[in-house]
Amino acid sequence: MANQAIQRERHPTPTVDDLIHKLNGATIFTKLDLRSGYHQLSLADESDGISPDPAKVSAIHNCPPPNSIKAVRSFLGMVTYCAKFIPNFSDLTEPLRELTRKNVPFCWTSRHAKSFNAVKAALTSATVMAYFDQTKETELITDASPFGLSAILTQKVPGSDQ
Repeated sequence: MANQAIQRERHPTPTVDDLIHKLNGATIFTKLDLRSGYHQLSLADESDGISPDPAKVSAIHNCPPPNSIKAVRSFLGMVTYCAKFIPNFSDLTEPLRELTRKNVPFCWTSRHAKSFNAVKAALTSATVMAYFDQTKETELITDASPFGLSAILTQKVPGSDQ
């Protein structure tokens, strides 16, 4: 059969990070409808980088404190998507993640409320992540704690505090 003789090319759907990396430094773009597939991006026409979608940040900021383990998991699922914008995310969310562990009863305390509010505050003040520029000096910063680890590539933008 002809269909069996055809070798189909298979390409995985690119992730947002793949697209942003490939578009770095570009000045001409094709007209693609990325709006329906990439709601999480918040890119202005003169954008200098990536930031969390303000509508999603607003939804998280207005989220009431969780009243069950399921609600804690749901909240963590929402904010984990934006973890790359929040410094010390693992440390901030550890009290909340404790509640989701096996055989741990749900008991909301001031420690959990403090963690919950700190995550919301960190998200509303999240900074813009600038695009990587291969021509600039790059520094790798690493950190670890009993709850997680992280690594960040940073670049100094001349003439600014970024």
